[in-house]
Amino acid sequence: QKAITQTTMRQCVIILLLCLCAHQILGHEFRKVPGGRDVWSGCMHYVPSGSHIFDDHLTGASVVYPDGTIKKIPKCEVPAKPYNPHPHSSYKSVNSPEISANGWQSWTSFNTPDNSTFTSFLGSFNVPDTPPKWAADPDAAILYMFTGVQNDNWVPAPQDPANPPPGFDIIQPVLQYGGGSTGGGGKYWALASWYVTVDDSYLISDLMQVDSGDVIFGNMTKTGEDTWFIGSLVTNTGKSSNLVATRPRLYTQPWAYCTLEIYNVDSCQWLPTTPIYFTNMSLATEAGSISPKWTAYNGDNPCNTKATIESP
Repeated sequence: QKAITQTTMRQCVIILLLCLCAHQILGHEFRKVPGGRDVWSGCMHYVPSGSHIFDDHLTGASVVYPDGTIKKIPKCEVPAKPYNPHPHSSYKSVNSPEISANGWQSWTSFNTPDNSTFTSFLGSFNVPDTPPKWAADPDAAILYMFTGVQNDNWVPAPQDPANPPPGFDIIQPVLQYGGGSTGGGGKYWALASWYVTVDDSYLISDLMQVDSGDVIFGNMTKTGEDTWFIGSLVTNTGKSSNLVATRPRLYTQPWAYCTLEIYNVDSCQWLPTTPIYFTNMSLATEAGSISPKWTAYNGDNPCNTKATIESP
């Protein structure tokens, strides 16, 4: 990869080498989502690309569709199952046999120096090759890869299965493989924009199929005091799937990430063999462009997946 010379850019590379872990196949009623929670499918809502989400305070949310239709999203009444790696997993970490590999495997993070909110996080990442093998049931497992911004530095790391703090959220353009997420997916790569609150409903834009070799442009831009645009664009085809969210908890988002996250993966061959490159990443705060100092984390994962930061 060509070095990035602009002072406001950094490049992080997640290199997928090996990974294995196993969990029971999720039932039809609960689905694993980014953040490591088993969420009742009725609390996950796919909405048309271009929809605008508004907070309804204690009652849930309202979604305004592009055609003006308004859909009420009730507050999730079925609690998510806490983050809890399956105790009977047949594949465990080589370094800590009692720790499952579920969760964030490799990632980078950056926090604004004064913990002020980002106003934008833009960047590209590629769609890797198709995993050599997969489960007979397309819904058996799922891979997530994304850029994202959060209001708190919480991650579902395999060695730290703590539950998220109250009021946690993340906005993210998400690339997925597998059908372990309600509303779509299978033995192919797919892309959507997500707004995840963890203690409330999950909202996802139209899931669209993409191909190995496609380049994704992730766009998270603050457009109002507590409003964000969340964009997922396939640069080589022009296809996109986007959301806009307006909620008080989005007022500040001071943490940025590039992430590989997996669930229920039963073999190293269920991962792609080519690297994922996160490139041309540009971050800004209200003070202007900011030069990030990324920190890489590589978890206690038995797959030896690695996040590598390449300096300009």
